[in-house]
Amino acid sequence: MPLGPSDGMLGRSARSGWAHLGSNQGPLACEASALPLSYAPGALKGIGYVPRMAPATLTPPRERARRGTGSVVGRPWRVIVLNDDHNTFQGVAYALSNVLPGVTYDQGMSLATQIDATGQALVWSGEQETAELYWTQLKDFGLTMAPLEQ
Repeated sequence: MPLGPSDGMLGRSARSGWAHLGSNQGPLACEASALPLSYAPGALKGIGYVPRMAPATLTPPRERARRGTGSVVGRPWRVIVLNDDHNTFQGVAYALSNVLPGVTYDQGMSLATQIDATGQALVWSGEQETAELYWTQLKDFGLTMAPLEQ
């Protein structure tokens, strides 16, 4: 049935109850873009409307802090570098200053001197997850590491 100017802007869509929102976006988009007129924004008055969607949550929900059993609460994990025969002072200082936040190259040299003089040095202490990260990164630099301890 041919559509003429008297059929209006919606043409056949108004009679069938469906609006086609475009087909220039590929074959998959064409099938998904056919919506009931009740969902079409600005559809004929009285036919329907699109309800406004709630805005997305801008901040993630907060989780409650997990409480331990109290057996070792508050005891920090210790990252200890051991002396060895294959790392230079400069290599140790470089690794420490690149891995540990707030440690400068000069502070790394002081720690390297302590490691050489005493056989080991406590280079960082704190939460377990962070201690594991720093321990692994220092190990990857080739430093000889003591096992993590509390």
